Amino acid sequence: MTVANPHRGQLGFEVDGNRWVFAFTTNALCAVEEEFDLKDISELETVLAQSPSLRTIRKLFRIGLTDCHPDMSDHEAGQIMEAVGGLEPSLELIMRAVEQAFELSEASNTPVFLQMRIRSCHVHGSFTAKDNVRPSPSMRDAMENPIRDVNRIVLPPASFEHEQEKINERWPAAVEFVRKNCLNEHFDGDKDNVGIIVQGGLYNTLVRTLERLGLSDVYGDTRIPIYVLNVAYPLVNDEIESFCK
Repeated sequence: MTVANPHRGQLGFEVDGNRWVFAFTTNALCAVEEEFDLKDISELETVLAQSPSLRTIRKLFRIGLTDCHPDMSDHEAGQIMEAVGGLEPSLELIMRAVEQAFELSEASNTPVFLQMRIRSCHVHGSFTAKDNVRPSPSMRDAMENPIRDVNRIVLPPASFEHEQEKINERWPAAVEFVRKNCLNEHFDGDKDNVGIIVQGGLYNTLVRTLERLGLSDVYGDTRIPIYVLNVAYPLVNDEIESFCK
């Protein structure tokens, strides 16, 4: 059985009961130079910066496997990529994140910024959309029944009251929505003397690092407990305290 050595930069993973080892060794990097006709490996950055095709990504994946699996073909490499989840993030999860961002904004009367990583911004695929939700009140309501309230103008002394509303009403409402809808995630591990709190956008990078250290697998089954802040602000204090305990 082929066993990955994380100290040599090897990534081991299992697909349908078969064990594979991925690594860009010296021979693999030389193969990349030959495959893409590069003067040196630093030119690979230019290739990847130009929206590489699926064929290019499959070739790189195959070369990374070839050192430990010399008979690997492009077709077989593509099948392995598909088995581990392909190239695209889950559209359903992205769609739900966008939906919950709007709901969080409505619940707290506060603008919400949704940060998308590069792979999500360039995703391809399809999903089933939901019906549009009409705002309440609507633009028609505002036009037909205009209300002028000088206390809502953001100028002193009204702005002092707005600050109180933010701290005493809108902030707690946002915290309650995050808690009630479990927007942040907690992944258990068998090491109870240490834990990691990470911003949601860095979760994949963290799991990859832990995998190389032998503390996780490629599926996120980690030995170190992780609290993932999918909502970076506001923080839910009791969730953090519970995680730390």
